[in-house]
Amino acid sequence: MANGDEYIKTRLQQWAEWSAMREDGAVGYPRECSYTRLQGRSGGGFFSPEVDLDSMEVEDAVRELPEHLRNTVREYYIAPGTIEQKAKALCCNKNTIYLRIERAHQLVSEWLELHCKKRLTARE
Repeated sequence: MANGDEYIKTRLQQWAEWSAMREDGAVGYPRECSYTRLQGRSGGGFFSPEVDLDSMEVEDAVRELPEHLRNTVREYYIAPGTIEQKAKALCCNKNTIYLRIERAHQLVSEWLELHCKKRLTARE
């Protein structure tokens, strides 16, 4: 499951960058996103259409999460700050955030898999 977990983390990180970009109205990567502040950027700093489509798909999956998980995902991946600050904003402790993120990863993964199967079925 480690490879699947890394895949979902990557998809959510790309979604977070895309979401932050949409919220500040910038073109390309956002000026600040909790994920991008911690890692180097590659390429010209602009999204390709595939990433946008992938991000929109993840946005749909995130919207389907229960509210407490949706809020946790948005805080964890998009909001700036330390994990302690995020825990305070969500009125829970760090371990609760990690458990919620793990569950959100599972649900997003299941949603994406189901969505993919529906698309394949529709093509047949």
